[in-house]
Amino acid sequence: MSERNRCLESGCPGYCCQDIDLEATKFERRRVFPKAQRVETLGEIAEAKGKKLGVLFSRLRRKHLGNSGFVIVSINDGCPNRRQDGNCIKHDEREHAARNFVFGNFDCNAIRAEHDLPPVFIDPVE
Repeated sequence: MSERNRCLESGCPGYCCQDIDLEATKFERRRVFPKAQRVETLGEIAEAKGKKLGVLFSRLRRKHLGNSGFVIVSINDGCPNRRQDGNCIKHDEREHAARNFVFGNFDCNAIRAEHDLPPVFIDPVE
């Protein structure tokens, strides 16, 4: 069954799925973005912004965790997992950053504002 894409229903083509950096585990990265290109530094990810180089990733080391197994995934241009109709082919197995991104929250509305879209308000369920 296809997902209910409230982003498309609201007039947004899913701006949160393009030109964005995500933190993911290396296992999530392999599962969701198996063709991502590895770069050595986060600086290389920054330099790639706006160049439509596809999905890049670089290891993320946290001093207090040692080699933590986290990576920064940079989606340049659009996410390769989005179909032409705007739905995600990996919706049920997407990474935690995408699962935790809530439609209508502050970050969602900030991205919508950047693209001249009105905010969305979610009515509380009683």
